[in-house]
Amino acid sequence: MHKTLLLVLLAASCFGQNAAKLPVSYPRVVAKVALTGRTAPIPTTTLFTPAKDGLYRISSYGVVTVDISTFGQWDVLLNWVDDSGPELCGGSNGAQPCALMYMWTDSPLHYGAGIGGYSYAAPNTTTVVQAKAGVPVTYSVVADANGSPTGSTYELFITVEQLMQF
Repeated sequence: MHKTLLLVLLAASCFGQNAAKLPVSYPRVVAKVALTGRTAPIPTTTLFTPAKDGLYRISSYGVVTVDISTFGQWDVLLNWVDDSGPELCGGSNGAQPCALMYMWTDSPLHYGAGIGGYSYAAPNTTTVVQAKAGVPVTYSVVADANGSPTGSTYELFITVEQLMQF
């Protein structure tokens, strides 16, 4: 019995030392968001804060699940800091963080996606960002200035994967 216990402890010790030396595998999930039944804006919220500078893939899926009869739009905004500074882009609400996704309330499509333009092909988007260590990457959901989505309901899912570290 003592020999068995000794072998188990020895194996565990060796395995633990080897496990500590294994390289980090990429990509790896560093953050997730899963929201359902939302009917209101979401204020600026930290998605994650990088421990080191790195390259990250942010994948999102959003859709309006309860329509209203008039046009309304939810904008999913993303904000981060890279080597050039804060990333901002224009939008229907004026200068604001980049729009990750748009969700419409009166359309059979119910969504759009993409930074820098609309895409009517899918309810999802994938964005790659270079983010600085110690600076939060944030998201928010706002009612678009071009039409109120009041009365609608939406879902939003976001996954962040670290692709590499600098």
